[in-house]
Amino acid sequence: MIKTTWSTSASAIIRGQYDLDLVYVGNFTPQSGYEAIKDALKSGSFPEALIVANDAMAIGALEAFKEAGIKVPEEVSLISFNDTTAAEFANPALTSVHVETQQMGRASVKVMKDLLDDDEAGTYKVTFPTKLVYR
Repeated sequence: MIKTTWSTSASAIIRGQYDLDLVYVGNFTPQSGYEAIKDALKSGSFPEALIVANDAMAIGALEAFKEAGIKVPEEVSLISFNDTTAAEFANPALTSVHVETQQMGRASVKVMKDLLDDDEAGTYKVTFPTKLVYR
């Protein structure tokens, strides 16, 4: 597992609201989620809650927690993104942020088409609704 930092607001870092040592990066697979948690558990300092980039990584994280004897959600809270069917049927089921991926895909195609049709197309800001699905 490669540990790296993400660019973020310098003021958030200065105020202590963002701990770069707690950022683990994976490749969106169950194996990378598993490895990230194994690495994090070795550090000795572990948060009470985690936000994981996608459901696949969160499922890998669940396995690492099970092996370590850490109970989710009793001992650590876990939230993931995408709200796939796998999140619903994981054990325990994952709380996940539902993202409108089809809507995102359609908007991406529109933006790409606009950029191809107009060399001087401006900057796009596209937002999509999300919903936290509690499980």
